[in-house]
Amino acid sequence: MPLAGASGYTRGVDAARKILFEDPLPLWLLLVVVEAVIVAVWLARRAPRWKLAMGIPLLLGGASALTAHLVVTDREYIAAALREMAAGAEAGDFEPVERHLHKDCRMPRVGRPDLDRQALLGRCKGAQRRYKVDRVKPTGIVTLDDGDAAVTNLWTTVGLASGEQFRLRWRFKWARTDEGMRVIEVELVEPGEIAERVF
Repeated sequence: MPLAGASGYTRGVDAARKILFEDPLPLWLLLVVVEAVIVAVWLARRAPRWKLAMGIPLLLGGASALTAHLVVTDREYIAAALREMAAGAEAGDFEPVERHLHKDCRMPRVGRPDLDRQALLGRCKGAQRRYKVDRVKPTGIVTLDDGDAAVTNLWTTVGLASGEQFRLRWRFKWARTDEGMRVIEVELVEPGEIAERVF
């Protein structure tokens, strides 16, 4: 879904991209209906051309499954990157986080200077050690993109060794770079008190 001011054409292209590359289930259901109609017509008429036509939905379904498997869209890449970063943070390994953050990444803060990439990574590593984080589980990922930029809301459940759990909502802004999609801005949206205490 485009970020802002999407035309009908843009929304249509985005919907087609999602159906073809990310979630082909609606297409497959349509092809099942088409196949059922073709089979019904063939049973009624027994014409050879209808028998041949029965293969078309099967071929289209196979082609769409192959395409969906082979093509990785930006939304799929971002979701995989966020899961990889969460798994790394849970294990205390911030290499995946470092890899996906752009060199100019920043974290805006209200009433205080923004954190640059190094300061942000330092705060994350410090919080992981100080609070003994032993679980970081993504529970929801929603990405809006417009080709060269994207905004993702990520919901996570964070568990501490003490047994406490917190539900956090993060906002990531992504931009296309020479290395692919990279995070240019990250914000812990809620709860605000944790954002102020940790960052």
